Amino acid sequence: MDGLFSHAAAADQPVPEHRTRTVAVSVPVPPAEAFAAFTDLIHLWWPMELHSAYGPGSHLGFEAQALVEESDDGREQVWGAVRSWAPPSSLVLDLGFGVGPGEPSRVRVDFDAESGGTAVAVAVDGGSRTAGSVDWEPVLRRFARFMGVAGASLRIDPEE
Repeated sequence: MDGLFSHAAAADQPVPEHRTRTVAVSVPVPPAEAFAAFTDLIHLWWPMELHSAYGPGSHLGFEAQALVEESDDGREQVWGAVRSWAPPSSLVLDLGFGVGPGEPSRVRVDFDAESGGTAVAVAVDGGSRTAGSVDWEPVLRRFARFMGVAGASLRIDPEE
């Protein structure tokens, strides 16, 4: 009767590894302003041409404990759930972009005061869905440019 159910895990199957990757950028504003710009103004800076369900004409925003994209014709795509909202220091999301089965990626955004501004760090603990495949480097570059930093250099910690 072993293996009768297709969803039963075999004892000798490896558990998938989760890797964490961190990308950070510095912006010349205090943490409260950086947090507000990242969350309240995400529709102004997020690169919809790179990461979007509906394309450049859509709108991204936080509503009802979720990150939601709305198309120009009113369709909505829930990208993920807000797990922690702790202004001005951090934001934690489970992003899965509403597609396919699997575990969402845990995305933590930290806003740490530093000399002359705020270090904004995005750490992704890769689940098996698309949030882990978001290229956070151009996303943070776009955020930095929105915050007035031309030619922002990123700090990238390799996968652990």
